[in-house]
This record gives sequence, C-alpha cells and structure tokens, in this order.
Amino acid sequence: MNEYIQTSGITPIGTLIAFLGNVPPDGFLVCDGSTHNIIDYPEFADFLNVQFGAIDQFGGDGIATFGVPDLTDTFIKGSNAAGTLQDAGLPNLYGTFNHDWGAFAVKYESELGAFKTGDVVSNSGIYGGGSTDSRAIFDANKYNPIYGNSDTVTPKNINVLYCIKVK
Repeated sequence: MNEYIQTSGITPIGTLIAFLGNVPPDGFLVCDGSTHNIIDYPEFADFLNVQFGAIDQFGGDGIATFGVPDLTDTFIKGSNAAGTLQDAGLPNLYGTFNHDWGAFAVKYESELGAFKTGDVVSNSGIYGGGSTDSRAIFDANKYNPIYGNSDTVTPKNINVLYCIKVK
C-alpha cells in the first residue's frame, strides 16, 4: 500500500504521472503495455471507450481485457492526437565528397558504415593525362536506420515510472 499518496477524488481517470518510485501509487497502474481484466477496472475501460472508441486501444481483446500504454523508455509529448505513438529517430546526416585522383582509372564501389565510395570515372583513359574523379558518399542512415527517422535529438533525462490513473 502507498498511503503517502492521496489520489481519491482529485485526479481524473486517465491521468498520467511521472512517479519517482518503483511501485505505483494506489489507483494507478504502471504504463508498461500490460493487459488487465476489464472487470477489475471498469471505469478505466469506459474511459478508453469514450476517448478512443475502443477498449483495446493499447492492447487486450476489448471484451474481457484491456491494455495500458507502454511508456517504457518513452518520452511524453504534448499533442492534439493523444494516445498515438511516434517512433524514435534522429535527423539524417549525409553528404558527398569529391576528389581528383589524377590519371588512374580504377572502378570500384565499397561500403563501410555510413561511407560509400562511388565509381571512379576517367575523363581521358588510364594514365591518359586527364583527370579521374572519385567520390565518397556519407549517409548516416546507411550505418543505422535511426538516423533520418526524426527531426529531434533526445535530451539529457532522468528515469521515472510512468503510471496511469485507473480507479
């Protein structure tokens, strides 16, 4: 029991809290994606149905069970579309580097992490006195698909237990 937290009558069902503890306060469930019986929390099941038009918005079968949102390793963001999840990501980093390698006409292509080398093209043949260009392409998304998946970067943070009011 967590008698030190008073929630009765002052906190609406569906309210999320960031709790600095490892056991949720009375009347709250941890937002861990778990499934619960509707019969144990009928008010919360009604809340889900009114807000989202479905009791199974976050899992469960919507008949005997419902799920709570999984906010583990997730930041909360204000929005006019409550209850939707946005995947993690970072802005992509990319670019092209050109280099004149002289008269060598070597053709190759290789990838190493975020770098990819392109074909070398000779303007006047092998050892012909002209120039041969090579390029290296940098694309962080080729190294890890998290790059380019968002326009923001995660800030410094502290871990909390996200809980949702169900009673």
